[in-house]
Amino acid sequence: MESLNTMGCCMCVPENRVKVIERWGKFSHMAMPGFQWLNCFTESIAGELSFQVESYDLKVETRTKDNVFVIMHVTINTRILQSRAEMTGFQDKPLGDPIGIAGTSKDVEMMGLRSFHDDVEDDEDLLYRAYYRVKNPTGLMKAIMDEFFRIETMKFTMDQLFTIKKELTQNLKDQLNHEMNEFGWAVVRVILSDIELDPHVKKSMNDIVVAEKNRQTKQYVADANGQVAITTARAEAQVRELAGEGIARERQAIINGMKESVAQFKEAFPAADPNTIMTSININRYLDVLAAAAEKGSHTFILPSNPTQVTHMEESMRMAMLSTQKSTV
Repeated sequence: MESLNTMGCCMCVPENRVKVIERWGKFSHMAMPGFQWLNCFTESIAGELSFQVESYDLKVETRTKDNVFVIMHVTINTRILQSRAEMTGFQDKPLGDPIGIAGTSKDVEMMGLRSFHDDVEDDEDLLYRAYYRVKNPTGLMKAIMDEFFRIETMKFTMDQLFTIKKELTQNLKDQLNHEMNEFGWAVVRVILSDIELDPHVKKSMNDIVVAEKNRQTKQYVADANGQVAITTARAEAQVRELAGEGIARERQAIINGMKESVAQFKEAFPAADPNTIMTSININRYLDVLAAAAEKGSHTFILPSNPTQVTHMEESMRMAMLSTQKSTV
């Protein structure tokens, strides 16, 4: 054999290996690593076991509570138990039950999670069980996983499965150890690497997420537009308010200017009555407007060309001034 170095009836067993020795076709003993003696006439090497951790990638198809078929991708790391002390370490671990999968003594009994520590005679008996009692450990673990997921995934919906991956993994590891320890195998680690969905189901889930995101985006845009509209309306109202205040101040300034003009005119001509003074002032302003319009031809406008109509303009201005004064009081 490739891993066996022999010289006559002597042999060297490599590290992390153990040889199964049979005498006349019946199990005799286990040859541990190091220099060993072999009776070439009565004994033979039936096989070997490895203490190294082995990894298996398994797939299990199951159904959820909401009738969605999923494929569970599970990686299991296992190795051979070397001593009863190791078996005690795995068996004495309490069953993790954060999601109600197991926990009570009745649940443990129903799931077959019982201890075989008392049935194992010694360390060599564990190796004997690992070699002779299990022909296909991978197939046995696959069967245990099938039963586990068939029962447990029916308790949860598809969405819930993604949130309890850690709990499912821990409980699966506990059950595998309680089932496989009897045969001398220990499960070191269990990884639920992926929950594979049907492409149509996955697309539907993505469509739901996209629709929800679009709805939130539209809501955010609508809220932002509403805030912009409110801010714009407030700004426009403030502009109108300030413009009105400016117009009122402008009219008040005109009135004050006209008061000063009347006072100065009356001081220069004491005998003049107020109406005559206002008519003279308005005629001067009328001529100033015409002169300004002539200088700026691109901004011309039409006014009455007959100076006699200044009286009518004066009356209109007087009514406007009175209205302004009333509004400011």
